[in-house]
Amino acid sequence: MKNRRSLRPLLLAVIMLLPLLPLPAAAGSLMPVTELIKQAEAGWHQSYQSPAGEVRVDIPILTPKVDSLPVLRVRALRSGVVPQTKTEQVFDWGDEKPRIVNSDGYFQYYGPDYERRVKAEEENPMPEDIMTYSQVLYAEQAEEDVAYALKNPATVRDMSRLRDEMLARFFPGEELHFEFDMLEAEVRASLYDWNRDKELGPGWPEYRGSLIVSYNQLLRGIPFLNTIQGGYKDSLAGKAESKMFSHFWWKSYAYYWPLDNFGLAGEVQIDVVIKALKEDGVLVEDMKVCGIDKVLAAYGRLIEKGELIRVDRLQLGYVGWYESRESETMRLLPMWMAEGYMTRPSTKKRGKDPSTLGIRDAEHSYIMVNAQTGELIDYRREDRKRSYDMPKILH
Repeated sequence: MKNRRSLRPLLLAVIMLLPLLPLPAAAGSLMPVTELIKQAEAGWHQSYQSPAGEVRVDIPILTPKVDSLPVLRVRALRSGVVPQTKTEQVFDWGDEKPRIVNSDGYFQYYGPDYERRVKAEEENPMPEDIMTYSQVLYAEQAEEDVAYALKNPATVRDMSRLRDEMLARFFPGEELHFEFDMLEAEVRASLYDWNRDKELGPGWPEYRGSLIVSYNQLLRGIPFLNTIQGGYKDSLAGKAESKMFSHFWWKSYAYYWPLDNFGLAGEVQIDVVIKALKEDGVLVEDMKVCGIDKVLAAYGRLIEKGELIRVDRLQLGYVGWYESRESETMRLLPMWMAEGYMTRPSTKKRGKDPSTLGIRDAEHSYIMVNAQTGELIDYRREDRKRSYDMPKILH
């Protein structure tokens, strides 16, 4: 009894001090987005020690130029100009015969004459001993008036005009705004020995490369970056993702490919995909956020553990959280999203050089961090609730 009584004053002192202890995301540590934007101007320039050696991060930190961060509810749009389609449908409009898909949140125009292009490719197939190579650039690395693709005059600005023409034509009256996010340009074609896995030299001199430019939709000036589904290591695990919104973790894009390679001199293939969201309600008018130091610390811990082996991008924008499997709306929460390369069990065995990884490699990942707490979203989750339990909003 003597020992038990002697602990009581200590326990009382601890209990009295508890309200004074800092919480992980106490209200006093949150700030308006305008202050965060100023902090982010310095960029991310830091070296980390990982089990595989030094990892250097030298990138700008991308933030929207806004005065507030609303949390929104949105619904998916489809075009009201053409009929809703369950699958691809070819339309015959005289000289124009495009293949169109028009469903909730997904519109695709593939033309101007889809069947003519398919027939030309069947009659003039791509040589089997040819390998094409692409260059990928983020918007902050690219120039809008440079023609990046091989023998293809199209530029990012040209593609943005094409996208806007499609918006005006198939979504008239809708206030839809998009911004350039990334480009992928085919830059060369070479002879390739597939048996020896070896490039032999220049080949197919007639080849003209394609250009694909992807976009993020802007809602109240804030880019929609991804759904939370895209932030999980296995994006298709769980088998309970939203039927309507799960495809939104792929971008809207505009694609332009000269068809001289297939005997259609002067003709081009156009492929425009528009994934459009429309505001359906405001959940929070202005969400406060934590400082950039907490965000970088969360990513830094991943690097130091050897899990995040390269970081190419960091930006603040909307991430979509599903409401229910059959819901017609989705919640947009401002979050941080890094693009980089995570280790995979198979790559650990190969010892793959991080500098050689590209955006089409399996290691390319979207890594999410809570903008209020600075906590990493668990990218390993595979349970059925993982894309529905949006973090609580702190006030």
